[in-house]
Amino acid sequence: MGGCPRSTLYRCERRCSCTVMTRFANLKQQNDWEESWEVWWTKHTKFIMEREEKSRGPYSEEEAKLKEDFVSKVLPCYLRPLESGGRSIDPALCHTDLWPGNVKYRLDNESPLVFDASPLWAHSELELGLFRNPRYPLGKALFKEYWKKVPISEPEEDFDSRNIMYMIRHQIKPLTAIHSFSFPGNMKMLVDRVNAEEKERKVAQDGKKSFEVKIESVTDDLKVLAT
Repeated sequence: MGGCPRSTLYRCERRCSCTVMTRFANLKQQNDWEESWEVWWTKHTKFIMEREEKSRGPYSEEEAKLKEDFVSKVLPCYLRPLESGGRSIDPALCHTDLWPGNVKYRLDNESPLVFDASPLWAHSELELGLFRNPRYPLGKALFKEYWKKVPISEPEEDFDSRNIMYMIRHQIKPLTAIHSFSFPGNMKMLVDRVNAEEKERKVAQDGKKSFEVKIESVTDDLKVLAT
């Protein structure tokens, strides 16, 4: 975690990334600074997808379409609201790989020791993505304790989707075959969710327009009767 020294603390808190090259397990991370979390996470997602494809081989046509929809639909749907409508993100210094194997007790059995970090100034909820993974069933109890210190970001109703989105980062890892084969299903879940939400909004908008047309028609009829 020493990659962001005190001398750069203010700069780190206003931007997303880290000041030094870091690794996620044995994988080098792309650490370009960005003012926008949406911009940084989109670049990072593309980076890890491209690396996974180079390792595994070309995506099928269906997989390529899923990847495109995930980047173009899911990411802006659930990231952009964090930094719009008067909302903003204050990046937090995250460990980003806080699985149980990276947390041990010192010899006194009292003081916990956290190590093997892949530090990053990021949206605080990124830290919780790992615990959505079925491999680490620490979920709800840990979330509730975390939220006592760091409340859920607004819009709160998008948390579940953001949590799945951040979990996918831990599954797109070429060195871990069992993870790499599970992320397309989670990506599809979010793409389907976004498409369903868009359909609901369209139905609601069409219904509102239809109602407004009917009101306008009734108003016109009343005007005719009045004359």
